Amino acid sequence: MLVALLFAWTQQGVTPTQVAPAQPNPLVIPPIFAEPKRMALTPIIDGKLDPEEWDELISAGGMTGYLQWEPGKLHVAGRIPAGMDLVVSMDQKSDGWLVGNDNVEFRFKMVGGRPTLVARDLDATRKEGPTFIENPGFNASSSIAASADGTFIEATLVDPGTDSLIVTGNSKPSFRLDVVPSESPNLDAFLPRTLARVEYVFNRSTALPAGLVWNSDGYGRVALPGDRLRVKYGFRGTDQLAVKRIQLRGEGWLRDSVNLVEKPFPMFTEKKRTGVDFDSAVDARSNEGWGVLRATLQFANGPDAILQNSVRVAPLVDLELVPNEIKAQSEPHVRKMAFYIRSNSPRMLRGSFQVALPANFEAKTGYEGDFTIGTSRGSARRVIGFVVPKEGSGTYPIKFTIFVGPKKFEVTRYFTVF
Repeated sequence: MLVALLFAWTQQGVTPTQVAPAQPNPLVIPPIFAEPKRMALTPIIDGKLDPEEWDELISAGGMTGYLQWEPGKLHVAGRIPAGMDLVVSMDQKSDGWLVGNDNVEFRFKMVGGRPTLVARDLDATRKEGPTFIENPGFNASSSIAASADGTFIEATLVDPGTDSLIVTGNSKPSFRLDVVPSESPNLDAFLPRTLARVEYVFNRSTALPAGLVWNSDGYGRVALPGDRLRVKYGFRGTDQLAVKRIQLRGEGWLRDSVNLVEKPFPMFTEKKRTGVDFDSAVDARSNEGWGVLRATLQFANGPDAILQNSVRVAPLVDLELVPNEIKAQSEPHVRKMAFYIRSNSPRMLRGSFQVALPANFEAKTGYEGDFTIGTSRGSARRVIGFVVPKEGSGTYPIKFTIFVGPKKFEVTRYFTVF
């Protein structure tokens, strides 16, 4: 029904001066999400839906939509009918679709057998009314894949330096996911849309009985491939809850990277407390990214309770670019931009770096050098200076190469010249 309504709506060619159509706007129907708390979880963008890879958000209108996140990245996917496009609407501040300039639409479609993305920022602050502004930078900074028939599409979205997509833990943006016929025109900017709020979290629980409270020091815990992942679980309750056993394992790709641990659940103390430790080696060949550690509590009576923690299998170093607002000018001009080399190791790191700028950008200072990070999981700040070519608007990549001993890390980040 929703797909039919959207098709009829998009074919009407309505303008703001026309009388409102009799056909109701399906975009104002509130979406109903399976679970508003969304875990930090890194998928593998290859066009295949693997077990426990994606966290379902909604199933409606013949579409199943998925949504998860990690710091700095938004992951979306959809299993959709043939001949349809997936449309993701996002309100970063959750203050209303036609309010402010913090809303963005992502439309995924198959063109020539390949998945494509059209990203549009919605600016509702203009006197002339809401206006969509295409943001092609997302095509450079994001990753998209689809099944051969186009009925499953998945993407990792990364802001191209325009502040259109800010993804941080515990923030509460709003979303809706829809499907529209592939041949239909883009949706008009002035159409109201009803979105529902989600929360980016590092932990959540399901079917936890009343009287049982848990916590963990593993929220956002980081480990390197080949190192150990240690997580402590704390519980408050009584033995009357009859918790019999606990099983701990990784979900999805993390399942093959850490051990499965199963043991009897310990008795509660007189202070109504108990705890369980998870301690496992991380496979040296493990994928890198955010995964979910799953704890299953088994009771003498009643359903199992599920506790989930987001943990990260991280590279030795990360690279954070801090883009400035750079405006195109009629003549070449010099700008500076800071970046951080962040260590994920508890040990001291010494290394070097090289920076490769886009074509037509001239490096001036800071494009190579050494660094020392003397503190556990610390960082080193560096600044690069470069010449922006005249009339150089667009989204551009910067390639960073970092050397630590015999290890080499290559990272690409993006910035936009407005």
